[in-house]
Amino acid sequence: MTMTKTTHTPGPWVVSSGAVETVSGVPIARMDREPSNGTMPVERDCNAYLCAASPEMLDALEDIFAQLNGLEGRQYKWIRARIEPVIKLARKNDSDAGE
Repeated sequence: MTMTKTTHTPGPWVVSSGAVETVSGVPIARMDREPSNGTMPVERDCNAYLCAASPEMLDALEDIFAQLNGLEGRQYKWIRARIEPVIKLARKNDSDAGE
């Protein structure tokens, strides 16, 4: 699996007043805080923190995937099979951008 150039806003991202933004305050996403949709405030906040952790999680998965290259064994194959589709999903538009 070849890693592609990142086209998303680089991390780290933080949660501030129900929104996800860069540490310098650039907005990334705002969680829906309308009570009419049935989402509890704690769920919205958890969603925001999950989104904010995304750049670091992607970096960690790519590092783990790279360390597994060349290792043999059923457990390594299973780990690679779980990680690779997640990385591909996170990088879905990276291969199309900037070309």
